[in-house]
Amino acid sequence: VRLSGCFKGYHDTEDGFNALFNKPCGLAVDSDDNLIIADTGNNCLRKIELTRVGGEINIMRVFTIAGSKITEPGYKDGGVGECLFNNPTDVAIDEEDIIYVADAGNDCIRRIKEGKVTTIGEKTFNNPQGIAINPIDKTLIVTDTGNNCVKRIDEDCMIKVIAGKEGQGVVENALPKDIKWGEIPLDITLQQPMGVIVDGEGVI
Repeated sequence: VRLSGCFKGYHDTEDGFNALFNKPCGLAVDSDDNLIIADTGNNCLRKIELTRVGGEINIMRVFTIAGSKITEPGYKDGGVGECLFNNPTDVAIDEEDIIYVADAGNDCIRRIKEGKVTTIGEKTFNNPQGIAINPIDKTLIVTDTGNNCVKRIDEDCMIKVIAGKEGQGVVENALPKDIKWGEIPLDITLQQPMGVIVDGEGVI
């Protein structure tokens, strides 16, 4: 797919070639095979609408799906046209096309459902960078980067540390040389974990 990205800025477009982004980070694919982008520097979510003709993929348009078009950082829940983000870094999409956003600058996870943006875990996280969905139990897996741990969010929005020690400061040479498989996840030390992905068997 050919898409402009050589110049930093903010611009939606009907052809894709003139679209402008500002430090786009995470992306995910929705049920229609469109790309959802965390446009970090523009503090919003963008969609790249694609069509497939034979073996060729064409860009139909690029447009903003959530976040203010003024591109300034902020925090506000509500409709997708009025909500505000602060450095969103990653996105995940479930089977119902509900979008989850790692809103790093606001230290929380945001959910976009039926045109509304709501917050999960306000001030529970510290600079969360990565987010993924476990296909086995549909929980959210989040790298809580500033807290040096990985957390799980269940369907009741309960949040639990599953790896690392929350709040553990950065430790020099933290990785032990004799680390072994089977070590208890809560006993290990993580240092600023960033991206995350979960495979088809639920392995993180």
